[in-house]
Amino acid sequence: MQNDYKIIDGKKYVLAEDENVDSGPEPEIFQQLTPPPRSVALPVRLLLWFNYGTMPLFGWIFTCFGMIFCIIFLPWTISSIPDLTHRNFEPAGKGKVVDVVETSMKVNNAKVFRYDFEQPDGKQAHCFASRARIDVGDKVDLEKSGTVYRIKGTSLSMTGPFGVFTVFVVFFPCVGMGFVLYGVFHGRKAIALLEDGEIGRGGFIDETPTNMHVNGRSVMKLHFKFETSDGGVYDAYTTALDTSTLKDGSLKPLFYDPMDPTRSVLLDGLPTGIRFDEFEQTFKTSIFRTVLPVFFCSLFLVEAVALAYSISIGGFLPIS
Repeated sequence: MQNDYKIIDGKKYVLAEDENVDSGPEPEIFQQLTPPPRSVALPVRLLLWFNYGTMPLFGWIFTCFGMIFCIIFLPWTISSIPDLTHRNFEPAGKGKVVDVVETSMKVNNAKVFRYDFEQPDGKQAHCFASRARIDVGDKVDLEKSGTVYRIKGTSLSMTGPFGVFTVFVVFFPCVGMGFVLYGVFHGRKAIALLEDGEIGRGGFIDETPTNMHVNGRSVMKLHFKFETSDGGVYDAYTTALDTSTLKDGSLKPLFYDPMDPTRSVLLDGLPTGIRFDEFEQTFKTSIFRTVLPVFFCSLFLVEAVALAYSISIGGFLPIS
C-alpha cells in the first residue's frame, strides 16, 4: 500500500510509514481513474498538441504574424541568394545587351531593371540594377564568378545580397515555431502518459516564478513529489499562471512512466476542461476548446500556401 502525504504550511511533505496521516478526503478523481490503457479523444489530442501551456500560444502569435511579413518581403530576399553564393567576380571580357526590362521592383524609389546580355560563349544571361544607364545593343564589361556572368556594377538578383533585413523577416516566425514545436513535443509526452502512465498522487512542495509573464503576472513553476508503486519518491513539475487549485493542499492526480518515473504529467497542469469519462475510459474535452489551436493551425497552413505562391511569382507587392 502506498504511503500518504502530509502537507505542512502548504510547502513541506512527509511520507508516513507507520503513522496514520489524516490528509483529508481523497479527491473523487482517484476513484474514477482506471489503470492503463486509457483512451484520449481527438479534441484532447489537438488541445495538447497545439495549445499545451503558455509557450505554444505565444508561439502561434509570433508565427502567424511573422508569416505575414514573410509573405510580403521574403520572395525578394530569397531572390538575392545568388549574390551570396557568387561573390568573387573577375573581369571576363565584353558582352552585348540584348534586352532591357523594367521590373515592378523599386529600391530607394529607383526602379530596378533586368538586363539580358550575351556572354562571350554565346549564351544569354541576365542581371539587375537600378539607375544604370544601359541600352539594348550596348557593349558592356562583364564579370565572372565560376560559370556565372554579370554586367560589371550590377547584381544577380533584384535586391542585391540580403543581410540583417532577411534575418529580421524570418526571426519571428522561426522563434514562434520553436515555441510551437516545444509545445507539440511536451503534448505528445502528455498524451502518451495519459494513455499508458501509472496513476500517482502528487504532493505540492513549492513554487518559483519563471521569466515568462502574462498581463504583468509571472508564470509559476510548481514542484510536486510523488511515490511510485515500488516505493520510490520522484519529483514532478508543471507551470501555471493561476496556481490556486494546484496548491490547495490536496493530493493531485498525475501519470508517470513506470520505466522512467522522471517522466510525469499532472492532470491539473493540463489545459482546463480535460476530464476523464470512467465509463468509456477516455479523456475528453469540449470541441469548442479546440477552436483556438485549430484556428491557428489553419491560419498557418493558409499562410504557408500564400508564401509558396508569393515566392513562385516573385512577390505580391513591389517594394518602394
